[in-house]
Amino acid sequence: MISEMKKYIIPIGINVKRTPLLKSFDIDIFKFRKIEEKELKNFYGITKIRRDTNGRAKTVSGPEISGRGFLLSISLSGTETMRLWNTQYVIEFIANEAADFEKQITRLLLSFKLLKSQSFFAPIILCEDTTKVDFVKFQSTYKINTNFVLTKKELHEARDLYYKIAELESEPKIGLILERYNYTIGGNITEKNLFVELVSILESLYLDNDTNQLSFRFSLIISYILNNPTKTKFNFDWSKKIYDTRSELIHSGKSKKYNDELYNSLKENTGKLIIWYLKNNKNYKEIERKIFNILNID
Repeated sequence: MISEMKKYIIPIGINVKRTPLLKSFDIDIFKFRKIEEKELKNFYGITKIRRDTNGRAKTVSGPEISGRGFLLSISLSGTETMRLWNTQYVIEFIANEAADFEKQITRLLLSFKLLKSQSFFAPIILCEDTTKVDFVKFQSTYKINTNFVLTKKELHEARDLYYKIAELESEPKIGLILERYNYTIGGNITEKNLFVELVSILESLYLDNDTNQLSFRFSLIISYILNNPTKTKFNFDWSKKIYDTRSELIHSGKSKKYNDELYNSLKENTGKLIIWYLKNNKNYKEIERKIFNILNID
C-alpha cells in the first residue's frame, strides 16, 4: 500500500534581510517561505498576533494558548513556544509519510549553520493535517539569544552548500566532521568545551596522521587559508593561539590565553574553514604542498 503524500512544515528561527519581495526560495524538495496567518492558527492556536517594528511577536491571543489543550505545550516549554510565535519563516516540503527525509532536513539545516557558524531555532516538524509533532534531529537544544539573519545572497550560498554536502557526506572523513560540527554547534555544552571541539574538528580536517610539528603545521595552513581565499585578518599567531589554548584546556582545564574574543573568532571562522575544505577537498593536498613550497618547508 502506497502511503499518502503530505505537506510538512518546519517553523524556523531565521529572518531574511533586505528582501521585501522574497516570497519563497527553493532548495531541493524544500521551500523556504514566509509563514502564513492561517498557519499561526492551525499550528499554534493563535487567532491574533501583534508584532513590533522588528517583526517579533508583541501580543498573542488564542482560545487554547494558556490551556492544556494547546498542541505544542505538550512538547515545548513556555520559552520555546514564545520563540515559535516569533518565527516569521517556515520550511515547507511534500513527502511520503514513510519516506526517510530526516537526512535531507539535517543537511539543509547544517548548510545554514555552517554559513553563520551558529545554531538556530528549528525544533519540530508539523504535519498539516494531523496533530503529530516530531523533534528535528540535532535541534532540540539551542542558544536563547541567537539572532539568525540571512541575506538573499546567503540563501543562494546555502543552496550551493546543500548540494556540496550531499555530494561529499558519504566520504568517511568529511561525513564524520560534518556530524561532529552539527552536534557541537547545536549542542547544550559550555563555551570552553565548544572551543575544544571546534579546534579538534579543524585539526581532524586539515592535518593527516603525521604527528610531526602539529601546532606549526596547523597554524601555517589555517592562517594561509584565512588570509588568502577567505580574505580575513587572522594570522599565524591567532591560529597558533587557538591550537595552544585548546591543548591547555584539554590537559589542565584552564588557559590564560582563553577569552571571549578568541572564542567568538574561532566560532566565526570554523564554518568558513569547513566550507573552504568542502569546496577544495579534491585538490587540498596540492594546495598544502604549495603552501610549504612558498615558505621553503619540507
